[in-house]
Amino acid sequence: MRHNFIVWVAISSLLIATSLSAGTTGKIAGSVRDANTGEPLIGANVILKGTYLGASTDVDGYFFIINVPVGEYTLEISMIGYQTVIYPKVRVMLDQTTKLDFKLKEQAIKGEAVVVIAEQEVKVEKDVTTKKVIIDRKEINSLPIRDFSDLVEAQAGIIRIEGSLKGIPGFEDRGIEEIHVRGGRTAEVAYLVDGMYTENPIYGGRYKGIQLNKYAQEQVDIKTGVFNAEYGDAMSSIINIVSRTASDHYEGNLNVETSAFGLEPDRLRNYSRFSGAIGGPIPFLGKNVTLMLSGRRTDRKYNVYEFDDLVFDPSDTLANRWFIPNWATSEERKTWVEDHIQTAHRYDRKTGWDAFGFNRDWDIFAKLNWRVSPTINLQFTNWFVATEFKAMHTGKRWYRYYQEGLNINRQNADRQTLIWTHTLSKSTYYTVRGSRFFQQMRIGVKNQETGEWLSPDEYKAWDGPPNKNWKHDDMHRFKWDDRTNQWVMKEALSQPGRLFYFDPILSQWLPKDWYDWDVSLSWEFFAQGSDRYYHRDYAQTWEGAADIVSQVTKHHQIKSGISFREHDLFFDEIQLPFIAVPYTEGYQKYPVEGAFYIQDKIEYDYMTINAGIRLDLNNPRSRFWENPRDKTSRLVDSKTTYQWSPRIGFSHVITENSTFTFGYGQFYQFPTYRNVYLNNERDLTTARPILGNALLSSEKVTQYEFGLNAELTRGLIFQIIGWSKEYNNLNSTERVPSFPRTYYVNLNTDYATARGFDVNIRFRKKRLNGMLQYTYSRATANNKDPWESYRAEYTEQTQPRREYLMGYDRTHDLTFSGAYFFPKGGGVSLLGFRPLAKARVDVIFAATSGAPYTPTRNGIAGPTNSEREPWYITTNVHFRKNFQLYGMNYTFGVLVFNFFDRKNALDVYSETGKADDPGKYVNRLIEQRIYTQTYWDQPYRFGPRRRIDFTLEVSF
Repeated sequence: MRHNFIVWVAISSLLIATSLSAGTTGKIAGSVRDANTGEPLIGANVILKGTYLGASTDVDGYFFIINVPVGEYTLEISMIGYQTVIYPKVRVMLDQTTKLDFKLKEQAIKGEAVVVIAEQEVKVEKDVTTKKVIIDRKEINSLPIRDFSDLVEAQAGIIRIEGSLKGIPGFEDRGIEEIHVRGGRTAEVAYLVDGMYTENPIYGGRYKGIQLNKYAQEQVDIKTGVFNAEYGDAMSSIINIVSRTASDHYEGNLNVETSAFGLEPDRLRNYSRFSGAIGGPIPFLGKNVTLMLSGRRTDRKYNVYEFDDLVFDPSDTLANRWFIPNWATSEERKTWVEDHIQTAHRYDRKTGWDAFGFNRDWDIFAKLNWRVSPTINLQFTNWFVATEFKAMHTGKRWYRYYQEGLNINRQNADRQTLIWTHTLSKSTYYTVRGSRFFQQMRIGVKNQETGEWLSPDEYKAWDGPPNKNWKHDDMHRFKWDDRTNQWVMKEALSQPGRLFYFDPILSQWLPKDWYDWDVSLSWEFFAQGSDRYYHRDYAQTWEGAADIVSQVTKHHQIKSGISFREHDLFFDEIQLPFIAVPYTEGYQKYPVEGAFYIQDKIEYDYMTINAGIRLDLNNPRSRFWENPRDKTSRLVDSKTTYQWSPRIGFSHVITENSTFTFGYGQFYQFPTYRNVYLNNERDLTTARPILGNALLSSEKVTQYEFGLNAELTRGLIFQIIGWSKEYNNLNSTERVPSFPRTYYVNLNTDYATARGFDVNIRFRKKRLNGMLQYTYSRATANNKDPWESYRAEYTEQTQPRREYLMGYDRTHDLTFSGAYFFPKGGGVSLLGFRPLAKARVDVIFAATSGAPYTPTRNGIAGPTNSEREPWYITTNVHFRKNFQLYGMNYTFGVLVFNFFDRKNALDVYSETGKADDPGKYVNRLIEQRIYTQTYWDQPYRFGPRRRIDFTLEVSF
């Protein structure tokens, strides 16, 4: 069946090609009337200049143009006997209707045309029934963001978890983004490019490094509310990127970014990026065939941290040697401790800023567009992306001085699509689409000399001396020196026996007894060993779909479609390969998924309704115990499961400038295949074995949303939205007592609730525009992620029966994004020069309440998640100055992230709620020399500090 499907997709892709797919186009509609009488004009022509798209008005003067690719257009409205009107800067947005009404004056002079200066205004969007945010290419290039993840995180109600202690264990090492939307779990977001899915089916969500460069993006649509029936496989959000298509004239740009001219941490960060795009008609093929190429290459350190000024003094040869003779007096012992026991670790020799790890990535995106005829369009896209990084975070603090032992993560992906659009009439078009998306990851330790990946047999454990390069010398013992008032070593016996080892961190030979006596040397920081993962995986997804859209009447637009996906999933992993019984896992599976939907967009002047229903099906095509709690039950094959989900949303016009909206929907999502196929061989010989479950069913959430939208004054829009989400059948794990060994298994037993409201204020006043977003929410559940029960060792009887506040809950989430434009000749004058003329300043301010944590007092835990970390506040600024030289456009820019250099806590100590103070208990242990101060010097617990980058862009 798998091979038949592949052949079917290949043939259909070649013969029929593939569509623009769901959610990549918009609609323009409106009316044309006589300016003097107000009567409708019949037969007036409305044309999108530079395209084949257009329409004529009917008996009511009404027109509509469907299947309009998103972007900005110029409209030409003409009729014999009337002035021609040119209306520029018409913005078409995803899944929305742009409504325009025109009044034509009688023609006084033949050929006379009037250009309408159309100032872009923010208005109440009367056909939008639920919350969504649309960001176009100009805003993407101007906002103070570095990549797509920053753009998503800048939206209120969307939380990206940073910090390895707060995040799901293993996610940062694997390079998986942890995104939570409106209080939902991670992996509840569907990521699409041109309407086709680009998430990772093994882990859900997406890899951090698999990101489309900003020059390839025409528009980004972020839906965080109740979305239409055409979208599935998501419970919290749909994020759709529409890729950029080349125009019929040549254009291009090249952008260079660097941190080399910044402060010390910027220079250590060593950030550099080269990106750009070029597009236009392909020579000798005419203007109907265009090509857009874009790409990016980035190199930087993974993290830069600021450490304290306390360092080890190597001039004391007896430092931290605890071997004090029993016959020494208490005063002599006290003197020894004061003189020779240091609170800094022997490896701690550097103060201030230091850089760790690395991150290198690149991508190339190509889009070929062929206008076959006025009614047929064909597109082909090809995307290659790769990233390689070595992480350094709180969970890796033991490797602070031994970076060679850390894992390296390499990810790469390539994606091909063919895009076919066929307009059957002015009111109907269909799409047929298909894509191949391949992504793979490798995690492992490399040999520092050869650069080759270590095999599992070559991994070394963390314990024991740094190496076995031993050297013998004479034995020594202590002697009290009255002259210097300190303990000294003297040669007592001339016999071999003392052992020395070569310390790779200090690059010197040290006595083995130092390693034995100085406790901190043996466990606080590693000087040898290998990280925990040997891992390889890949996921190849073939997708085929067909959709048809018809404006069957003036008020009804029907859309229906069917889709099918098959995955080829390969997984090979060994965790802790140096232990006696490591955790091993390997499989290759071919799950299938399908869907059918139908929806109606009903549009009247006073109301817009989106109503639809969706059918989802899936089959992991694997086997598991019929009773997951009984390992002696028979093995059964998984079955195809079906879920029907109704969706409805409406927008009711209250006044000319205000609407009331309501949305309801049921949403299903199959658990990530990582938890379906886990331990596929059902190996119960490891310590605490955990198994997936091929009989898992889909998770479910029921959502409600209602809101009020109003234009308070011209150019100022206010929106308030209340929402509620009820989850059940969520993926969980459970401990099953069994003889001779207990095991853990994945089940559908978790539940959750999230409620809140959003406030959005948008404004545009001449050269100033912006958006203020605020989300209040409360997210509760019985477990924060499927593996929490595994970590807590819950059984069926001990599973939490009530919901409690989740660690990813953020009660208050406030963001402001704004821009100010300085016109030509504007700004202050400096010696006759206006440095701010033709400049732009963009700002993003974000303030989020801290994460909940469980306090402890004297090692005893208090109520779960009963206290909050400090607020996370940051301000990003992007200054851009435009100028022209020799016919080229130049833009000089300065990007400043965390402008005020605020130290934002990511991981706090449970006793103090602070990221830089472990508490009285730990401080007493430091005073007693049981710990060193170095071990608790952990700037990894803070978010990124101020970063300054300089940019230069050349365009034509």
